[in-house]
Amino acid sequence: MDKNFYFTWVINLKKNIVRKNFITKQLKNTGINFEIFEAITPFSKIKFKHYYDERRTEIHYGRPLMQTELACALSHISLWKKLINQDKYKHFLIFEDDVLIDKGINNLLKSYDFSSLDLIKFSGQHQRPEKKVASLIQGRKLYQQAYGPLDASGYLISKKAAQTILPHALKLNFAIDVIMDRSFEHKVTIYSVKPYPVTSEWHNDPKDPLFTDIGVRTYKYSTNRSFLDRLKTKLIRIQTSYYRRLARLKLFYNL
Repeated sequence: MDKNFYFTWVINLKKNIVRKNFITKQLKNTGINFEIFEAITPFSKIKFKHYYDERRTEIHYGRPLMQTELACALSHISLWKKLINQDKYKHFLIFEDDVLIDKGINNLLKSYDFSSLDLIKFSGQHQRPEKKVASLIQGRKLYQQAYGPLDASGYLISKKAAQTILPHALKLNFAIDVIMDRSFEHKVTIYSVKPYPVTSEWHNDPKDPLFTDIGVRTYKYSTNRSFLDRLKTKLIRIQTSYYRRLARLKLFYNL
């Protein structure tokens, strides 16, 4: 097993020194080498073309992306493009800067051949249909998931997965964590390590030093959408529900 198959990046806004110090201290305690990736902001000049369309995303997602959500997605996509355009590493390990990281994660990464997998979630917000693949150290287990656990706070992604998911991501029909989790769409198998060695919390209080840079999400859908647009959204959700059920069946019955 190649223990140096990946490199670690942390997405951090240049102005947010508190969060940079917060994540740096944790990663130094793990012994993992890493670099800071300067996060894209709504005011950044994007060096690559994407295909975000507010109305199309509103139909798919129920609402358009916040500008900070769009910037967050473009930060992740930028790292995927960096992964694709280099030849030294097969994977990137990517963290957002407000997560809590188990100090034993380095030993965990060395204990199993994760290099053979394309997308491994080390954090997650929701329980999904899953099947055990292997027992790991620290009482953790590796699972194959029917689709992802809705989180992009800590994950390992291969060059192959980045190349495959990128065309879907550049459309930005959903938030980036949703795009990643739609394995029934992009066909990259998603694995998870549980209990998760990385946890994320939503810091909604502006007085909190770790207040989320993305801002407080308001899930209010537009009230002035036409009946046809609302119908399209409903049909997309019905389709998603169908694909999720199908993914569950494929997972458990090896279809």
